[in-house]
Amino acid sequence: MHVADSDSITVAEAGKLWLETGQENGLVRSSLTQNHKHLHLHIEPFLGSTRLSKLTVPAVRASNGDLRANNRSPALTRKVLSSLGANIADAQERGLAMHNPVREMRQNRGKRRPHRAAATARC
Repeated sequence: MHVADSDSITVAEAGKLWLETGQENGLVRSSLTQNHKHLHLHIEPFLGSTRLSKLTVPAVRASNGDLRANNRSPALTRKVLSSLGANIADAQERGLAMHNPVREMRQNRGKRRPHRAAATARC
């Protein structure tokens, strides 16, 4: 399935749908509040106007750097990245996104370094 750039929605628009999904699925209020804050305070300012079809792994990595440069803690940055991945996954389920660069980034991260247990087993 291909989503043309002209038909693609923005990260902010996808985020609104993601929040609706959370409400429909009966998430507890604290989770809904956290998702809302992640979207409006940390995702939209950096990626909100980006179309899902144009969202890439380098763009996601750059937004992580922007979060850190704007005084977000490493823990918060990881949580926001997870929320962004869930946002895009929801859009994928709706047929609005082809791929999820957050998931691709995480898959690539595991391939760069061998696990410590595997490295010590070779010694």
